[in-house]
Amino acid sequence: MGAIILIAPLLSIQAERRALEYDESQWTGGGVEILNERERQVQEKWDNMSNKEKMIDWASRRQYSIIMASWALSLGAAGAIISRDKYQTPAQKVVQARMWAQGLTIGILIAAGALNHLQQKDAVDKHVDHSWQDVLAQQERERQADDARVGNLSVAAKHSVSQL
Repeated sequence: MGAIILIAPLLSIQAERRALEYDESQWTGGGVEILNERERQVQEKWDNMSNKEKMIDWASRRQYSIIMASWALSLGAAGAIISRDKYQTPAQKVVQARMWAQGLTIGILIAAGALNHLQQKDAVDKHVDHSWQDVLAQQERERQADDARVGNLSVAAKHSVSQL
């Protein structure tokens, strides 16, 4: 049962990742160019960040993983410290370790909330999704390229007819 509880979700998550990778490999047209341009811009922004900004950005994107890891670490640390108490029963030690871990996690949650609040307050550029404008611009470029290609074909056809 333990293997099923651990392995089944991991297999499902990995299958979903591979399905998304396959879908992305099949994309064509202007959407791919827009996504590649966005990816290039994100990479360029990342390259221009200082180490401190990179660390803050990384932590803000993974804040729930950090909170979960800190809970697990605080539970382990509290368990290790409390396990040395020879006057408590094992059940009391488990409860004490859990309570300390919960208290430390509450502190971490408060710190994460304060950090998130400061980031939102300091955010100069609010993210507004204008991806529809990118799609329209890409479609216009494709239409102009098609018109130019049709124009070149008609000129070549007139030229070949005049040679006959």
